[in-house]
Amino acid sequence: MRSDVNQPRNQHETMIGLSTPTLHRLRAAANRALGDSAFSELREAGYAGGAPVYRAFLEWAAGEGAESVGELELGEFSDLLERFFSAAGWGVLRLRPLADVLAVVEIEDCWEAKDWKQSDAPGCYITTGALTGFLEQIAAYPMAALEYRCKSCGDERCEFVIGNPAAVQFAYEQIAAGSPIEAITAAK
Repeated sequence: MRSDVNQPRNQHETMIGLSTPTLHRLRAAANRALGDSAFSELREAGYAGGAPVYRAFLEWAAGEGAESVGELELGEFSDLLERFFSAAGWGVLRLRPLADVLAVVEIEDCWEAKDWKQSDAPGCYITTGALTGFLEQIAAYPMAALEYRCKSCGDERCEFVIGNPAAVQFAYEQIAAGSPIEAITAAK
């Protein structure tokens, strides 16, 4: 796990705060303008912001006394993530391990699904991309994310399976075949 707060910064990658109504409006405009391709463009936009969010997390964590997040136990790391993302307005985020090379990220009251119209399919595209980009910084290898439960579909919370691309593909196939996420015990 990388934890260097002094990573090089791109001067154009700064953090700003936007309200959820602004982000929902931008998302709706993208959906209208791009149609079926909106999901991939929104996911890529989220992904592009993953590294700056990670750097902001490292700075915040250092201020909270966690200078080296890479050395934290999973429970401590998850607690730190929950506090950071809650403070940033994402909702209550929890990280838990699943199988050998997968993890589950649960977000209660996810900003992207909040006040979004009812949907037949998970739709937190920006969040999916941002989680992928953020967690790649920690893992230091390519990651993938798949939202398999979404509040906008009537689920209790939004849930994402995260891991290397092959493992997430395996999880997707298992979920598509009707297996509950908890039954996925051996990812490839």
